[in-house]
Amino acid sequence: MVVRSGNESLIWVRPLNSVLAQPLRGTEGANHPFWSPDSRSIGFIAGGKLKTIEISGGPPQALCDAGGSGPGGAWSREGVIVFGPRFGSSLYRVSAAGGVVTEVTKLDPSHQETAHRWPHFLPDGRHFLFNIN
Repeated sequence: MVVRSGNESLIWVRPLNSVLAQPLRGTEGANHPFWSPDSRSIGFIAGGKLKTIEISGGPPQALCDAGGSGPGGAWSREGVIVFGPRFGSSLYRVSAAGGVVTEVTKLDPSHQETAHRWPHFLPDGRHFLFNIN
């Protein structure tokens, strides 16, 4: 979960077998976190970058530019992350290891689409659903 204190936010995690949550250092400014398929890492947007961090600790890894706070992301078991770099945008994909960013959806103004957001991979790990605003 993202905990906000004043103008700052930080991701906190809690193991299912514990009542205590712990902050993940290095996630300052994080928005809209999402889990890796193996639940060992979390993806998030902070400081204009799409980042990942292992929940066991260590520094976050910046994968690519992401513009703003972003409307969510999804991480496939194939090692692909689909994300919205900012509200009011289409969705993009990047390898979970970083690299080239590719647009994967296009807004359709003729249908008054203003944003694609909240992607979610289907069980095949290649197709995904998303909300259209």
